Amino acid sequence: MSQFWATIRLPSISAAKLDFYVLHSNSAPLTIIGDDHNDIDSRALERLAPTSHRWRNLSVHVDDGLEGLDTIYQRIPLLEFLDLYSMYDNATSTVIFQDAPSLHRVSVDANILTRSSFDVMLPWHQLTFLTLDSLFVSLFSQFLRLCPQLLYFKAGIKYAPREPWGTVGMMKAHTSLHKLVLVSSSYNESSL
Repeated sequence: MSQFWATIRLPSISAAKLDFYVLHSNSAPLTIIGDDHNDIDSRALERLAPTSHRWRNLSVHVDDGLEGLDTIYQRIPLLEFLDLYSMYDNATSTVIFQDAPSLHRVSVDANILTRSSFDVMLPWHQLTFLTLDSLFVSLFSQFLRLCPQLLYFKAGIKYAPREPWGTVGMMKAHTSLHKLVLVSSSYNESSL
């Protein structure tokens, strides 16, 4: 029954409900889901920080002040899935997800990764599933190199090149990749 309380949806949860969910979920791994249309109260995330050793799935805005989560660094051993998204250009750098030994699935708005003001450190080498939205085609092969264990890669390409993918050789050389999904305005959706 404790698993019933293990999914926490932010920001619509009050502090009292948050405490109730954490208490009644006992030691079950937690799924924390932000609302992609509303700002998350950073105090709610900070209130959940002491439970970071139980986080299995985390989906949050990076605009919402991850600075208050510095205490979770090296304290997220169960984190398997991370979804980071942003609506503004005011995100800052973070290393809090760099040491996440179970992290294998990541979904990120690639705009976040290419801003000069934001540097997200992730254990790229251990990722097996990666989804990047708004990725510049010039960075495509860079992410293939960063993630040698990738089995699945979905990239929402921001600008398609004039010629078909110049990185096809890199894709074929990536021995672990089983599925590649490319989405752009020029290519509806193609799967290699």
